[in-house]
Amino acid sequence: MSSPRSIFDSTDVFSGLSAQERDKIYALTVQLELPANHEIFQENEPEADFYIVLSGVVDIQVHVPTEDRQETLTQIRKGGVLGEFSLIDRSRRSASAIARSPVSLLQIDGDAFIKLCEEDHRLGYLLMSSMARLLCRKLRETNLQWHNVIMYK
Repeated sequence: MSSPRSIFDSTDVFSGLSAQERDKIYALTVQLELPANHEIFQENEPEADFYIVLSGVVDIQVHVPTEDRQETLTQIRKGGVLGEFSLIDRSRRSASAIARSPVSLLQIDGDAFIKLCEEDHRLGYLLMSSMARLLCRKLRETNLQWHNVIMYK
């Protein structure tokens, strides 16, 4: 079984960082153990923390007001990151995150993370570049999903 630290170190967002730089970020983490169906964060909340999944599965859901139901957009598994959108743009959550199964997460305080990036410009640049790549990958995946929906209706 992988340790929380080894999963953290292997997360794409932190690739390219030295062990010392990863230590600075890891110091901002808190490990959470949550039961199935626990709401990690809710759509439209102003929170800016982000999370790394250590074990279990997290559903990313949006509310469909016309049908008064939740729709699962994607699932995040071991090593995946969630909550990064609000961290970057400081906007309200664009979706909810619900534990599909019991989950273990590393929570990273968004305010402390931004402060670290502002204090250490090199680290901030590397992290924001990595976050930008992650967001681009997720946007490309979303574009492909929409392409498939449109092409195969």
